[in-house]
Amino acid sequence: MYYDLKRYTVLDKYTEACYITLHKVREPLFYYYMSLRFDELSFQHYWKTNNLILARKYAFKYISKVLAPRKLCSMHHNLSQSYVFESFPFSMHHAKQALQIALQHDFPSEINSIKHNTIPFIAAYHRRTLNVSTPDVVETAHIALAENKKDRAVEILSSLQSLTPFQESYLGLATGNSPMLDHAHERFRSEYGDLFFAMLPKFYLNRLKSFM
Repeated sequence: MYYDLKRYTVLDKYTEACYITLHKVREPLFYYYMSLRFDELSFQHYWKTNNLILARKYAFKYISKVLAPRKLCSMHHNLSQSYVFESFPFSMHHAKQALQIALQHDFPSEINSIKHNTIPFIAAYHRRTLNVSTPDVVETAHIALAENKKDRAVEILSSLQSLTPFQESYLGLATGNSPMLDHAHERFRSEYGDLFFAMLPKFYLNRLKSFM
């Protein structure tokens, strides 16, 4: 319920109780599934609250144990995003791992998301967009922005009726609008409860200042 409400920090109240109770389970199969769920939930919690060392600890524990291909694909996909602000190679490595699993097992929605959103997002953020394209209009604008085609980015983003915090971040950078980037930061925190991606407009604000 709290996850659906995007109140990720609430898990802090329950972590110790979950951990203690989990280790009282004596049925091996049930323990396996519950420990997997705990690791997955812990990763999401620590990722969204921007505690990346702990997030990745649980992610790699999860990857070492999970057998379901869709779950493995999802974790690599999330890990790729967790590295996006730190490392282009690590971020792209996990995205390609996720894509390989999705292609191998024919997961169409995952293939579409990774190919058309995540990989272009990583490439655009790092301004390494050679031979990268996407049918997604928003990430097309992001790529245009990375290639210093600001007018094209503004044209695309200005045509949208309402902007997500991601889109507002792109438009803020494209137009050199610092208050818009600050607003996007606050929206990530208040609307999405996402302290990790709230860093995106801050990074773009710093990039904007470096151009001045």
